[in-house]
Amino acid sequence: MRLFVAISFTPEAWIKPENIHLTLKCLGSTPKIPQMEALAKTIYRDFVLTLSNTIVFPNFKKPRILSAGLQMPCDPLARLEKNIEEHLAPLGFAPEPRPFSPNLTLARLKSGKNIDFLAQTLKAIFHIASVKVKSVQLYQSQLTREGVTYTVLETFVLTNGLHSRTEID
Repeated sequence: MRLFVAISFTPEAWIKPENIHLTLKCLGSTPKIPQMEALAKTIYRDFVLTLSNTIVFPNFKKPRILSAGLQMPCDPLARLEKNIEEHLAPLGFAPEPRPFSPNLTLARLKSGKNIDFLAQTLKAIFHIASVKVKSVQLYQSQLTREGVTYTVLETFVLTNGLHSRTEID
């Protein structure tokens, strides 16, 4: 199973809304779901993320992925990501060597057609917005002919200092 821990979002976007997420930790291919009780203990309270700009990967000359950036620093998000790394390391999931660079993938671009128009439109319509983060999910990703399918395996609810866990059957 290819697993990752993420925050889900459901705004309108060019990719399926249920596929929008902010990856906190990629667990890679693993034969089983890791014991996630340690993760539940890292979650203290809900918090607000502020979307701030658009990002194109790898660049505007050869765009492939359109993402929304986040206003940084965001201390609760940074603490959450650090805690997830620390608590999953003893379970055999190596820490990410690259610095945490959060973004939300909104679209996968197949060609560079109309990229100037896209850039102007994004600057005009993408304004700063805030999103309340109320939970963290453990996902499984599966590659299919139609694209990637994401399945939520567990949800960890963030509630003002109290944490609870819901399992998805």
